[in-house]
Amino acid sequence: MFSKQGKGSCGVFLIQLFLAILLPLVLFGTVQGASTDSVQGEAPAIRLKAAEAFRPAKGEAPAIPPGLMVREYAQDQRGYYIVQFQGPVQEAWKKQVQATGAEFLGYIPEFAFKVRMNPGQAKKVEKLESVIWVGFYHPAYKLSPDLKHDDLQLYSILVERGADYGKVRAAIAATGASIVAGEGAVLRIEAELDQVEAIARILDVARIENFKPMKLHNEFAGGVIMGSIAANTSGYDGSTQIVAVADTGLGTGSLPEPHIAVAGRVSAITNWKGSDYRSIFGGWKVKDDGPRDVNSGHGTHVALSVLGGGNTNGMGKGTAPSASLFFQAVENWVDFTGYYELIYQDGYYLMGIPDDIRKLFQEAYGANARIHSNSWGVSDTDYCSASDMNSVNADDFVWKNPAMTIVFSAGNYGDLWSILGLPCVTPPATAKNVIAVGASENDRENYPYDQDLAYNNYPWPNDGCTSCEGNNNTGTAADNPEQMAGFSSRGPAVDGRIKPDVAAPGTWVLSGYSDLYQQGYGDPFDDNTGYYQYDGYGYPFDAAYKYMSGTSMAAPLVAGGAAVVRDFYKEAKNHEASAALVKATLINSAVDILDENNDGADDNDFPIPNQHEGWGRVNLANATDGSRLFVDDAQGLSTGATKSYTYAAAGGPLKVTLVWSDPPQFEYVEYELINDLNLVVTDGNGTIYLGNNFSGGWSVQDGTADARNNVECVYVQTPSSGPWTVEVHGANVPQGPQPFALVVAGAAAANQPPVASFSAVPTTGSAPLTVNFDASASTDQDGSIVSYSWNFGDGGLDSGVTVSYKYNNAGTYTATLTVTDNQGATGFTSETITVSEPQTAKVGVDQLLTGKLDRKGNFAATSNFKLGQTVYLRSHVATSEGTSIAGATVQIAITGPDSTSISSGPTDGTGYVQKPYAPPKKGTYTATVTGVTANGYSWDGTQKSTSFTVR
Repeated sequence: MFSKQGKGSCGVFLIQLFLAILLPLVLFGTVQGASTDSVQGEAPAIRLKAAEAFRPAKGEAPAIPPGLMVREYAQDQRGYYIVQFQGPVQEAWKKQVQATGAEFLGYIPEFAFKVRMNPGQAKKVEKLESVIWVGFYHPAYKLSPDLKHDDLQLYSILVERGADYGKVRAAIAATGASIVAGEGAVLRIEAELDQVEAIARILDVARIENFKPMKLHNEFAGGVIMGSIAANTSGYDGSTQIVAVADTGLGTGSLPEPHIAVAGRVSAITNWKGSDYRSIFGGWKVKDDGPRDVNSGHGTHVALSVLGGGNTNGMGKGTAPSASLFFQAVENWVDFTGYYELIYQDGYYLMGIPDDIRKLFQEAYGANARIHSNSWGVSDTDYCSASDMNSVNADDFVWKNPAMTIVFSAGNYGDLWSILGLPCVTPPATAKNVIAVGASENDRENYPYDQDLAYNNYPWPNDGCTSCEGNNNTGTAADNPEQMAGFSSRGPAVDGRIKPDVAAPGTWVLSGYSDLYQQGYGDPFDDNTGYYQYDGYGYPFDAAYKYMSGTSMAAPLVAGGAAVVRDFYKEAKNHEASAALVKATLINSAVDILDENNDGADDNDFPIPNQHEGWGRVNLANATDGSRLFVDDAQGLSTGATKSYTYAAAGGPLKVTLVWSDPPQFEYVEYELINDLNLVVTDGNGTIYLGNNFSGGWSVQDGTADARNNVECVYVQTPSSGPWTVEVHGANVPQGPQPFALVVAGAAAANQPPVASFSAVPTTGSAPLTVNFDASASTDQDGSIVSYSWNFGDGGLDSGVTVSYKYNNAGTYTATLTVTDNQGATGFTSETITVSEPQTAKVGVDQLLTGKLDRKGNFAATSNFKLGQTVYLRSHVATSEGTSIAGATVQIAITGPDSTSISSGPTDGTGYVQKPYAPPKKGTYTATVTGVTANGYSWDGTQKSTSFTVR
């Protein structure tokens, strides 16, 4: 760990030294100029949070502080630029930029990228026809807009991909800031404002934001309401799935039975302690209590909501009661000192959550968990509905591991909405690729409790009922399953995306009670707090189960639901569902809550989608009834490509849901979406419905394509008879191809078009270039493919499963495969083939021997000769692929007792030639090839040698 540097001359010297190493820039300048030629149509804007949107193609410049700008890079310095294309990004355009040696990093709306390159490469890039502007990526763009500037603060730092992490850490320490924790890409630092700005000027620092402590999302059921009983009865109970839960702890923390309701189904429990920290200002010390659940009992409660088996009467059963559990304990007692003692009270904190939460997900993924449940989020309302580094890293993990479904609770800041009308979904639930869960009410007029207990809920006040004759009244908190819980955080996300995604019951949920420090059951106080474990609302049901409320309780019910849905696809469809398909299925089958805005009336004032419930309350009976059709396309779409599907309306509403796991947005931009797909649904009369154009909960005709959400839906209340066409368009796919999932309800299985897929080897090379195409990976889920048609993009055509084609001229070509099934439906896909100018083929001598000729003229190799004998030097000329070359001449230098050069040739039809040489003296000679001459070829430079002796 690096200690905090002083502000004396030594510290100043170190700052200057490391900035010179990592950031050899001239600052305080203006944006680098580039092409401002006229652009067809409206010039695209650069939309970064650090500056008002500006259109560089119109000569506009960003409004940012001069001290956080770049004027130039040293000629050999690979720095950071923005490259903006003229429109929706074509893969061929990116390849042209990459051909200069430039490296793409993050996407920036509109149609731009953060790119790493040197000034020479930048000049080449800005001359490309597809590029309309190249400018600097300024240090100002690295700072979160809500960065705190008051005195000493904790900040999170993201190091740019591909950077030297060690040098960056050293440069951060040289500014006087202290590195508190973190490994690799994400660091936590202690710094003052002037140090933060110095850190922003370190070349390979990518992002700086406030450090945000995490808190649990419980307040001070799923079987009937969510339909899990029906799904479980049908055989879909999560038995094929492992679910990971990261939370406070699990019961006693020991295997094989940390709690009776999960006995035999816990694959592992891991302990994430967190790290101590000390500086001249103070710090903290973590007291490790292992994976036990000792304070709130939160972890035990949420884990059993996912997959608890319930008691003998079925009380407290989770939504996936046969799934296995992988548990990650992240809470421990923390003792604060000095400056931090003024900010935080000693207590239990989620200190084990790593600064880079991808490590948490990776451990679970490595243990074969494909659902990850998290009932926690940012504790500070200053970050309501924004995306932070944890959100980005969650998106990144799903993008790179598309089978992993990650669930987060939305938060319990509904009071901000009810009082001020402010959205406050807490990060990381704001991530694009996770499922963010809001809380609806349970349906529990009263609840039974352990009547043998007699205490006043010390030290948890106002929870109990001392005389309720066996039942505690829940009041209005759990009396209407058609009502959202008042405490549940409302959306949308800051950039307008629909959040939360779905809702589930989160009030008075009965689930596991950790068997430690239980009041009334003969246990002692917790030594750290001097209190018993939190016993839930009122009294617990018994020593194994208690009641709790919060979006913390809703999220694990949905995580269990995700396990049920994955189990359904595995058992019923023999398919390993992607995270996108799981999310699409839960959304497509969800039901609209009638009192979403808590006005006391079941009047559906705000039909789905809305900021209260998202797309509705999860219904697992619907999700697993087998009536829905699905597509789980792993190959995806590129810009301009379309995939089309045909369905027949089956009566009742037609619901079409498109979901894709989008690439992570690492830059501070106005909106998070990178790859923009559009859902277009057309009936037999030509009426068009675009995704996410709703009125009264139902889709309206035409409308505007959604360019913000990676969830798009079309709901038609009364679909016309006849065929319906569902299309997925690649509107702008700068980081593709983009996989997607499609779920359709209310439709019969019309003939599904085949899915075209092919490999091309090679895809780049010099002319003439022969490419081998193989379409054997193409599939048709409800028929057979009867024809394969090829268009090679240069006028050439062919047919067949496997074909070879020669491109004779340089250029960039789009090779397209169209497959047709036995009912006439077609599918197509494309690949870019890049052919460079012809290069002169190289030849060399792959064999150089010395020998003699017999009477018949046959060559016999030897390296020993008598003086007066003729030495024959035998050469073979060939290409690197082994093709023999006729008519070539070989130049050979001879050194030793005699030094001379000879020319041997031409080679015969097999590439061989023998040249006689008469050594004038005894001794050892060396013959070395110094050149090869062949029409249409150049010498490869290989100096083949051999030695011989004359006695």
